[in-house]
Amino acid sequence: MLQRASAPSAFDRHVNTLTRRTVPFLLLVLTMCAVARKAATPLDNVDAYFHLRIGHEFVHGGWAPWHPGHLTSFEHERWLPTQWLSQVLMALDEDVFGLAGVAWAFGLLYVLFVWVLFWAARRQAALLPAAIIVPVAVIACWSNITTRPQVASFILVTVTVAVWQRARDRSSVPWLLIPTTWLWAMLHGMWPIGIAIGVAATIGIALDLRPPRAHVAKLLAVPVLSFVAAGLTPVGPRLYGAVLLVNSRAEFFGEWGPPDFRTRQAGMLLVLLGATTVALVRSTRTTWFDTMLLVGALGCSVYSQRTVPVAVAILVPLAASVAGDLMGDRTAPTRRERAVVLGVVGSLLVGLALAVPHTSADQLVQPAWVDSEIGGLPAGTPVLTGMTVGSYLLWKYPTLQPVVHGYADVYTLSELRARDGLETVKPRWDDFVRSTGATIALERTGTQTVYALQQAGWTMTHHNKNVAILVAPPGWLDASGHTS
Repeated sequence: MLQRASAPSAFDRHVNTLTRRTVPFLLLVLTMCAVARKAATPLDNVDAYFHLRIGHEFVHGGWAPWHPGHLTSFEHERWLPTQWLSQVLMALDEDVFGLAGVAWAFGLLYVLFVWVLFWAARRQAALLPAAIIVPVAVIACWSNITTRPQVASFILVTVTVAVWQRARDRSSVPWLLIPTTWLWAMLHGMWPIGIAIGVAATIGIALDLRPPRAHVAKLLAVPVLSFVAAGLTPVGPRLYGAVLLVNSRAEFFGEWGPPDFRTRQAGMLLVLLGATTVALVRSTRTTWFDTMLLVGALGCSVYSQRTVPVAVAILVPLAASVAGDLMGDRTAPTRRERAVVLGVVGSLLVGLALAVPHTSADQLVQPAWVDSEIGGLPAGTPVLTGMTVGSYLLWKYPTLQPVVHGYADVYTLSELRARDGLETVKPRWDDFVRSTGATIALERTGTQTVYALQQAGWTMTHHNKNVAILVAPPGWLDASGHTS
């Protein structure tokens, strides 16, 4: 006689609940808490400061997206903004709420990024694999989750992949991505990646499903019309060239260099990429759609440090889809699960709002003597700086003229090379310094520039472990000769 299977014991039910519900939720909550905590710190990413300054120029300074000005007299590139809407929103936020408001807004973006990753994964897999994939993804992106508009692009890349997955599964056309690209093109310059994903997805769907030509034409119309939509923002069609201009500055910034796969973040990327690749190779349901996305993620993984989060954003929905296939479990989230996740998000944002007024103060480089010595300089005074300090001075002392700052779009290539020559003390660096008319410097302590200035006769009047003020010797601007 066949024996009837015994019902699960209370212990088995407890273990099942622990592994399938409690632990996954705990992982998700801890990940969200980690990114929220990252937002509850002083704004020490200097890029935030030049974005704020540019935003204030759009809001208060008479700049227009189609006709921006220059921040100092040391910039001469004919440039157009690729993230002006983000900068305007940051400036308006600061006008109303101060730096605390800016910190909270980026905390919102950080938490939203984690939530979108989870949403994209949860649509394709059960709670447990989704909750495992998301923390790995966040660690891989950790150094790129900063107070910069690029976080919006990471969110939109994830959404774009998830929407194309849904279009494939439902045989629908994701028309919504066209206005999404229009908005994206005003928020950040990575919008072409969304179009590339659309082209890859269309090719994959066409090869996998062999839909009618009319349906393929509609799918292809989405990336094509998205490209057109990007040219219909206030910047106009010149935005296409502006994106290429940004890429041409890659040689001057470390984040455009290849990833260092010895780091923890790159290690997590390799785990995610390797596991997804192996699973796809071994799967009997591997599709052209998945393969096209995997190739795109692989390209972003090795292209630059800056595109590592893009690779992650592509991989998360793809990895979850593979996990759902292998485990045979695509259980949809319950109403209770959605309510709990949204409750966690809401609670974190409330807690962040209470914390940021006490944690987001301007604490980048500010001993009192910086304000007394630099803040009291006459309007228009050139101040010799590096990219880090110069970016901060743009915001802190908008009437001054920092010689160097980190917003590369406004400089010509020859100007960028001259500034790079100053920071690395290449031959004739002193000629460049004299050409600026600067006789006072605010530099990072211990840099090659500080040492070279002292060797050239500049006097250090103040310093601490972070910054130093130096003053040129008498007759510096009239001196001749070169320092190697």
